[in-house]
Amino acid sequence: MAMAQLEADGAGNPAIPWSASPPNWQTTAERSGFTETDDYAAALDYARRLADAAPQIQYRSLGRSPEGREMPALIVSKAGVTSPEHVDRDRLAVALIHCCIHPGEVEGRDAMFLLMRDLTIAGAAERAALLDHVVLIVVPMFNTDGCARFGPHHRINQNGPKRMGWRVTSTNLNLNRDWTKADTPEMRATLALWNEWDPDLHFDLHTTDGGDWQYDVTFDVAHEEDIAEPLRTWVNEALWPHIMTTLASDGHVPLRYFGLVDDKDPSRGIRAGPLPPRFSTGYAPLRNRPSLLVETHMLKDYRTRVIGQYNIVRRTLELIAARGDELRRAIRASDEEAARTGQAYDPQRRWPLRFSSTDESEPIVFKGFAWRTELSEISGDVWISYDPARPADVETKYFGKSKVVTSAAPPLAYLIPLQWTDVIERLRLHGIRTRTINTAIRGTFESYRFSDVKFAALFEGRHAPDFKLESVREERDFAAGAVLVPMDQPLARLAFHLLEPEGYDSFVRWGFFNAIFEQKEYAESYVLEDLARQMMAADPNLREAFMAKLSADRAFAASPSQRLDFFYARSLFADPVHNRYPIVRVVEPIELKETE
Repeated sequence: MAMAQLEADGAGNPAIPWSASPPNWQTTAERSGFTETDDYAAALDYARRLADAAPQIQYRSLGRSPEGREMPALIVSKAGVTSPEHVDRDRLAVALIHCCIHPGEVEGRDAMFLLMRDLTIAGAAERAALLDHVVLIVVPMFNTDGCARFGPHHRINQNGPKRMGWRVTSTNLNLNRDWTKADTPEMRATLALWNEWDPDLHFDLHTTDGGDWQYDVTFDVAHEEDIAEPLRTWVNEALWPHIMTTLASDGHVPLRYFGLVDDKDPSRGIRAGPLPPRFSTGYAPLRNRPSLLVETHMLKDYRTRVIGQYNIVRRTLELIAARGDELRRAIRASDEEAARTGQAYDPQRRWPLRFSSTDESEPIVFKGFAWRTELSEISGDVWISYDPARPADVETKYFGKSKVVTSAAPPLAYLIPLQWTDVIERLRLHGIRTRTINTAIRGTFESYRFSDVKFAALFEGRHAPDFKLESVREERDFAAGAVLVPMDQPLARLAFHLLEPEGYDSFVRWGFFNAIFEQKEYAESYVLEDLARQMMAADPNLREAFMAKLSADRAFAASPSQRLDFFYARSLFADPVHNRYPIVRVVEPIELKETE
């Protein structure tokens, strides 16, 4: 991305952008001078009152949270539509907005209450005209149980409001890591909503953590190889420069969402790159849609943060109103490109699975604050402290380039044995088209074998495996009821990432297949001692390989169990499905009798 699209010279003093409204429509944030926000019950009441008072707003429930709370959504349109069938998609774009995925980061919800009020009840004609071009679907409390866990000690890093919600769900899961695995009822309800409305654009509204600097609004959206080329062009040529320019004109100091290269020394540079699909900003591009991550700065006052959320959503909707036809064309082209992939297998065509940042950098004047470091007698570590009264523009480096480090050729289809019901269910939750095969199948397919499998510490309730991977071509049998995932569909990129084991957030990486890594049959050591001798006597090459490994691998040589397992794994007694990926890649056309 060119630096002209990265830097903008905002004033850092944004004015309130919303229209005045009758006192009975003031939010808790407004009435309190932006020191307070709503708890769950008060926010639910405000959402319902909006829908009752404004014919343009339709209230609906997405279901119930794990603790039994209603999960609300508001559909905002000029005609008061209630379903996607009533939307003229040639004229109207659909934007889906999620607030309170982390309920301590609550300013997005307050900002969207104000925006919806402006679009309807407040009579702000200029803003209301946006509904001539856009249908909004606002989920004000994605994490409803987290919103209900309301208190003053939930975000130690954050400057207000006085009380707020809790970061994770009532089952202690972080919704902002759940987009691909879909373990939570909240995420499953959101995926159903997404599948129903098929939005053109997504917003995910957050508050940062990290250091202190002048930037009050940071944001990110896929714009490299992590999104299909037609949408990449639209994001880079239309969306990105529009947001940077308009936010600066509104008095904000915007920048791409970033992290410090060294969290103790801002002068060493800042770094940004593609986000994996466990986050919405990485997930939506696999559906051929841009998702705008918005991160207002945690240490700015609450009023400034609400203004920032309001303005970035408003300004983006203005772009959609002016250039929505370009976005819709880019979406159609990206969907068609993905679907064409499944029509002919090309081993030279590669889709990315994992990215890494590069050392390539560009100069940037970083708008920070004066800082100092000292050795802490408490932690024993270097301690950084900032002085927000002393702005400091620092000439430094921006590391914003990424490279693909893992890729694969998408197949014509994937074939899944019928017993892996959880995986099949998750694919359907994502809206991925599948077909059930009603006859047994035998054939030679591409697949994978795993080795050196190790498990990470518990994360989001799961143990993720790390492994080495070998591509194999071998004969497989599938019973009737196996499920085919054809790649001639718009969601081919999403299916590809979920089913290719090396995908950053694949089902393998999230532990859906951990049982295949367990050895279920064993042999006594004295039995293997005899078997090893018989095998070496029958096969001199095997003996030579064993002796070579003894010489080259000290850990192996020191482990009696590994030495004996060397022979067991090569014997006829070894389990042929141990460490074998159950799913195969279909790369040649096959004749199948199917039931949908």
